Amino acid sequence: MPTVARTDAMRGLAVFISDIRNCKSKEAESRRINKELANIRSKFKGDKTLDGYSKKKYVCKLLFIFLLGHDIDFGHMEAVNLLGSNRYTEKQIGYLFISVLVNARSDLMKLIVQNMKNDISSSKPVHVNLALHCIANIGSLEMAEAFGPEIPKLIVSPQASESVKQSAALCLLRLFRTSKESMTYADWASRVIHLLNDHHMGVVTAASSLIQALAQHSPAEYKGCVALAVSRLSRIVTAAYTDLQVSQPGYAPDYSYYFVPAPWLSVKLLRLLQCYPVPEEPAVRGRLVECLETILNKCQEPPKSKKVQHSNAKNAVLFEAINLIIHIDSEPNLLVRACNQLGQFLQHRETNLRYLALESMCLLANSEFSAEAVKKHRETVINALKTERDVSVRQRAVDLLYAMCDKTNAEEIVAEMLAYLKTADYAIREEMVLKVAILSEKYASDYTWYVDTILQLIRVAGDYVSEEVWHRVIQIVINRDDAQGYAAKTVFENLQAPACHENMVKVGGYILGEFGNLIAGDKRSSPLIQFNLLHSKFHLCSPSTRALLLSTYVKFINLFPEIKSTVQNVLKNPNQLRNADVELQQRALEYSQLSSITSQDVLATVLEEMPPFPERESSILAKLKKKKPSSTQTHEKEQKESKPLIIKSTSSPTANNHNSETKEKPTLAQVATQQQSVDLLGLGAPAAAPSATNDLLVDVLADTSAEPSVVDFNKSTDEMLVTGMDGSEASAEQAGAAGVFVTNTADQMFDFGGADDVTNTTTTTTSSADATAASSAEYSNNDDEMMAKFLFKNSGVIFENASLQIGVKCEFKEHFGRVGIFFGNNTPTELTEFTSTVDLGASLQGKVNVTIYKEAPNRVFGNEQVQYFINLECLSMFQDSPVLRVNFKQSGRPQSIAVKLPVVINKFLEPVDMNAQDFFARWKQLGLPGQESQKIFTAKVAINTEDNQSKVTGFGFSNLVGIDPNPDNGVGAGILKTKSAQVGCLLRVEPDIQANMYRLTVRSSNAEVSSTFCSSLEEQF
Repeated sequence: MPTVARTDAMRGLAVFISDIRNCKSKEAESRRINKELANIRSKFKGDKTLDGYSKKKYVCKLLFIFLLGHDIDFGHMEAVNLLGSNRYTEKQIGYLFISVLVNARSDLMKLIVQNMKNDISSSKPVHVNLALHCIANIGSLEMAEAFGPEIPKLIVSPQASESVKQSAALCLLRLFRTSKESMTYADWASRVIHLLNDHHMGVVTAASSLIQALAQHSPAEYKGCVALAVSRLSRIVTAAYTDLQVSQPGYAPDYSYYFVPAPWLSVKLLRLLQCYPVPEEPAVRGRLVECLETILNKCQEPPKSKKVQHSNAKNAVLFEAINLIIHIDSEPNLLVRACNQLGQFLQHRETNLRYLALESMCLLANSEFSAEAVKKHRETVINALKTERDVSVRQRAVDLLYAMCDKTNAEEIVAEMLAYLKTADYAIREEMVLKVAILSEKYASDYTWYVDTILQLIRVAGDYVSEEVWHRVIQIVINRDDAQGYAAKTVFENLQAPACHENMVKVGGYILGEFGNLIAGDKRSSPLIQFNLLHSKFHLCSPSTRALLLSTYVKFINLFPEIKSTVQNVLKNPNQLRNADVELQQRALEYSQLSSITSQDVLATVLEEMPPFPERESSILAKLKKKKPSSTQTHEKEQKESKPLIIKSTSSPTANNHNSETKEKPTLAQVATQQQSVDLLGLGAPAAAPSATNDLLVDVLADTSAEPSVVDFNKSTDEMLVTGMDGSEASAEQAGAAGVFVTNTADQMFDFGGADDVTNTTTTTTSSADATAASSAEYSNNDDEMMAKFLFKNSGVIFENASLQIGVKCEFKEHFGRVGIFFGNNTPTELTEFTSTVDLGASLQGKVNVTIYKEAPNRVFGNEQVQYFINLECLSMFQDSPVLRVNFKQSGRPQSIAVKLPVVINKFLEPVDMNAQDFFARWKQLGLPGQESQKIFTAKVAINTEDNQSKVTGFGFSNLVGIDPNPDNGVGAGILKTKSAQVGCLLRVEPDIQANMYRLTVRSSNAEVSSTFCSSLEEQF
């Protein structure tokens, strides 16, 4: 930056600022400002032309007044005029005013852009830099469009100075973040990445930020930067700090920071390398490993300075290097060394270092190479949980305990977390409760420990036990015959405590209502004692819990007929029958009538035990994923091996024979050796091995009833519920058990005509490792084939390769639609940075509206299925289909998938019933030119009238029988419903069986509809 001469000092500005500071009141300040504004306005409007110095001075005063909080509505043109000055200080003030006060949509913007272009092409670097800084400060879409093609030329220009290259790189980064899609620099990619070899460290630092952003957006185009980044990083980390204290021409005097060579550049390069998988070239990979080893070695050296800046810079590079080691995840030596280094920080006196160490060790716990090394620090982590003052550090300690937990240490870790839960901070109690519940379920060696743990959890932190937790324990007890008696006994004992949390009452009411008969033989827990114990809690509970207890009471009538009169007295109590709560009043009345009128057989049928719940993902785990997606990563990676280790009972799911012979429960080691797929819910034998298509997608939208369901578009799939015993809406698992809108078994997969009918499946015989060998892969489906098959159906698999399977389930009503999209990870490897978007394209804009109802998570764990729901609205006739774009990384390798969704115009066609008179009358009305589309063609297969009828109805028309005198002809009618209009459509299919030909005629009031429907159906006949 040039030196400001003495003559450039603005005495008038200094006097004005001094006057403002000397004002004794706000009113005095306002008077002085108004006086100055009037003076400046008169100077700008005066006949005398102001010189550059005066304009600069007055514009500076306006800037100062604006910064004091006053509105400025003039002076903009004078600031623009300053841009044309050749003096640096005047041009600087002009750009500063524009950056702060000129709106991006101002009428002056064209004039400003022209001045900026003049300065960018200037031979003076300071003028170029001023323009670049202003462009970056404004950073609008207009700036991106105007200067996007020009700025890359400055970056790669051999004539540009180092300061200009720095400014241009950072300016381009700002514009790229503003408009990523409209700015592509593929032509400049090879030249931009070579800036990493520039001799000026400032240029390399600025360029690394730009290249990182570009590489994240288009990895394949910039993958050449990996070798250059490794080379530059190697030169930095292997150099002594004095090597960067250079005084050569073109170099800044010092790029070491408190004896740490270029820490900011090192961090940027390490982050850039995390955008790509491990380099495949042995030389580059070896050099990278050497760099990481050098960084770890330097951290063991004695510090060269006692100042905090030295340790901060040194540790910043170290933690970023550890992140890269975790990203590579293929160097056992580095992973173990990183874990040991972090272990030293766990007891460091600096709080930030302890926090970062715990956070990084959570990631290391996910690696098979470093997991054991992490477990060695368990005692230190537990001690930090008990003694740490900072709540955020304690939170990270909880996360690390959760991450390092496995079947060998689960009981100890759960016990420590339960002990800490009593004094834990309120902010983390709910999350801790979820984690304890998940760990106790996942690693339970027998049901007694699990039941005891959950009940203790309710005792210790009942206020933070969500419905998902106590619902889950009830599901498990119901599905485990040999757990029911122990659960009833244990919950009965817990209910006898003087102070009993309401969640304990809920669990006790539910379990005793179902299985109280299993402990009724003991005089200490006789039916009457059970009833009195529960009823003693009744008046202390909320209405929802009272509703559950009323259901328990009526269940007692079925289980214990000897206390029927006692229970009926409670149900018929005026306080219940006249309760202000409508739900309680209705339950009491209905239950009292049910117990009085019906026979014992009917009563036993109505009040029989709850059926086993279908196997679903734990609702607790789903809730924890929403709260903190990263915290479930460790346990999802080993989901198959570490499922809850309790063997299913061999008795009937609804049987009451609890004395039947049960299998001996294996130890944890035995189960691990046998690699059994067993589950805590005890829902059946493990699912069979996947078929060739590896279909992981559970059809959660399947309707189990024979009759077609009426779709309520005001509800999501998860909201299609049944009412539980407690009067609240039951979960999706309970809904599935009742056959409501959910499949009955977890292993029920998409089945739409067998393996031959799976659409667009990529046939591959390569292994998972081979399938992901490419650094970046893009896939798309066979659109024509897929769209043809989905003309007549609404669900199926639309894409599959070795990594991912995509299935859909569509529902349409009038001009609305909902598409459930299911992503199934076909590999045990986690898919990270998972994004899914629906692209309408230019042809569908204004014709179809798409809104996201439920977004997919940002990661898909191994062999897991996730869901993505969108709502559709058909505004007008359309011909193209939306495109689903999926991007993710698998083992660090980016992949992209583009697949058309089976959303076509005939999905919004609703059948209409008509008689012959109405049909032909309407047929004649639609006889105008353009309203009819007719095709005569040879049949693709032998003509079958029954198949023709199925195709007509499958397309959306009604099949009108008896309309046409020729019984072989097919006649249909329908209404195409869009938001803007409803179009009536008529169809005639006239086959000539002898000639094996068809005449297909479609008539409607819209020529485009007639032509589109006729062409689509022609391909099917």
